[in-house]
Amino acid sequence: MPARRACRRSAWPGGSCCSTHGDGAAHSAAARATVLVHHCLTGNGVRDSLKAGLSALPSLDRGLTDDEHGRLTAALRQAVAQPADAGRLTQLAPDATAPSALLGGLYAAASFPDRTDVETALRFAAGAPSGASVACVTGALLGAAHGVEALPGRLMSRHELAWVLDTLARDLLSEATDSPSGGEYVGGWDPNWWNRYPGG
Repeated sequence: MPARRACRRSAWPGGSCCSTHGDGAAHSAAARATVLVHHCLTGNGVRDSLKAGLSALPSLDRGLTDDEHGRLTAALRQAVAQPADAGRLTQLAPDATAPSALLGGLYAAASFPDRTDVETALRFAAGAPSGASVACVTGALLGAAHGVEALPGRLMSRHELAWVLDTLARDLLSEATDSPSGGEYVGGWDPNWWNRYPGG
């Protein structure tokens, strides 16, 4: 079957198409996590940023149901009222699905909002039934809120894709602010850009 026919549309506005990981729930969870990360990057304080992101979701995501939004909002409320409860984390993230990772990561990040508690938050998140995915979301939210320097260096250096992720992040920022690939009227200044990112 051609890749294009195998694709599934996500519920996110405008939809998206891909040939792998085509589950609509995974697409929606990733898009929702992106909104939360954006608010963590631009907001003040982890909990306030997450609250603002959750408030923005209904207007951005046509596919978001009241039940889904309610579960996300409840996860934040529970993190404030009953932070770092391992049983609650297990209830929120019982399996290895993207929605579980998002709920668990949201709960873990909001349970440990202080910059000095990032490593504790990651260890707590890793205790979920699918701890790697929950810790990934937790790290993304807290890293966005506090900066990469707040993430434990010794854990970061063990990540098998740390160099690739760092390079992609730096290149994305460079493309957004300095246009190394060039533009309609200006040539690019990085001769290797199109080799790294062909077809842009």
